[in-house]
Amino acid sequence: MNYCDGDMLVCNGRRFNPIAIMIRIATRGWRHAFDVKIATHTAMVFHWRGKPYSVGMSGRRVVDARTGVKKTGIYIQPIAKENIIAVRRHEAFAISKSVSGLRLLVNRDLKEDDEYDYRVWADYVARFIGDYPDKYYCSEKFYLWTRIFISYPQMFMVRVSPEDLHRCGRGWTTIESKLA
Repeated sequence: MNYCDGDMLVCNGRRFNPIAIMIRIATRGWRHAFDVKIATHTAMVFHWRGKPYSVGMSGRRVVDARTGVKKTGIYIQPIAKENIIAVRRHEAFAISKSVSGLRLLVNRDLKEDDEYDYRVWADYVARFIGDYPDKYYCSEKFYLWTRIFISYPQMFMVRVSPEDLHRCGRGWTTIESKLA
């Protein structure tokens, strides 16, 4: 697969993963709690040292390829470690100016080490809890990195789920899909 910077990696969780189940229920309802075709995680392709990597936000402890340290928050890891169900590309990233701008944003954030927003999981179940304004979750971080280059629906300013990003149509092309 010929990945480009900015490609969206649409991922799903394991069928019985409690966090993935919670995301599926919040996104599509109780009937879809075990539907592994529903996106539960979003990451971005980012070339580092000449190879494509997956970069995004995660609440699980992962080893950061850049520093070798286990942490939560922004990570960079081999794409093979993601459970990818689709890869999508936006037409905006065909312009090299957009790609270089995106690379600057991602590099800046990789150095800062943002914290993962755990409260967002509780907010999916009880809408009154809210999230931290200075912490992020996977699809929110993807949206923040790309919103300068891509026009998203107005509702994304409040909340954006991995499934929302996956279903977002204008300008996006699915270049690889494991969904039948």
